[in-house]
Amino acid sequence: MGHSIASIASLPVEVKLELLSCAPILRHVSREWYRLHDALYAMKCARIDDYRLMKEHLERHRELVERGFEELEPLRLLCRQARAQAPAGRVESIEERTVGAWYWIYYTLFIYPLVPNISEPVEVITCASTSHISIWVELVQRQPGLRPTFALQVDARYARGASQDDEGSQDVLHFEMRYTVDSFVAERMTEPGYYCLSLPELPLSDPRQHPLQLRLAGRVMGTGSTALRLLALDFAPYQKQKQWVMFRASGRAYDALVRRRTGSCALEHSDDTEREGIANPKREFVFRFPRDEPLNEHLDWTAPYLG
Repeated sequence: MGHSIASIASLPVEVKLELLSCAPILRHVSREWYRLHDALYAMKCARIDDYRLMKEHLERHRELVERGFEELEPLRLLCRQARAQAPAGRVESIEERTVGAWYWIYYTLFIYPLVPNISEPVEVITCASTSHISIWVELVQRQPGLRPTFALQVDARYARGASQDDEGSQDVLHFEMRYTVDSFVAERMTEPGYYCLSLPELPLSDPRQHPLQLRLAGRVMGTGSTALRLLALDFAPYQKQKQWVMFRASGRAYDALVRRRTGSCALEHSDDTEREGIANPKREFVFRFPRDEPLNEHLDWTAPYLG
């Protein structure tokens, strides 16, 4: 056994990084492997337009990232202690502060992001090989015969490259996706509140696995559409092994979700005292197959989704 561990430890760094990309659990082997795992995801982030777009993304989500660092601090000490600290009087850059948190950043911002305010065009970068999405809406009043259709305008281009002549600036996809909510789902939207509806996957698979920069804009039409308010697109799958079609959550839970995954408030008149009292808020799921039951409901689903 000791000989096997010694053999793994003697492998070249490039081989270790490749092994970690296939089996992330290897980060638990030793401190060196844990630090290499962090470096691997730092390199994945750096692939996004040679760091420019990624740095802009970090600055845009600075409040979210800083709050996440507070939660992660006990877990990432191994990485932060391994490098020299900033000299006295100099404030660490956001890049330096991210040491030990690159895995969290990569999945939170680039694999499973939450994209608010989709009634207007918004931009997001995705590095996911598949793009499961769902849409958050608020039903503001009871609406008999509700049967909405969601339309999502998508413009996608490679995230790498800033030159107009570079492939990074060329559109690779331009389409509008429409989805009409099934009647058995719509008939369960009887009470005003916050609903998350599963949409078909975006056809964004790229054999070269380039990061994609998406420009998205949503609208709702159809029967009862005036009773719905579009809120956000959500790339987190939540119940990976179950075919869920909808779940309902409270306004406070939705506000907590947005605060923890974007750094901003969702509700104009939210109560911090009430919000802090939420412990693993519940969801009311509707599944494609009625016998299915929710998985991992003991976990706090408002936290950033990491797979």
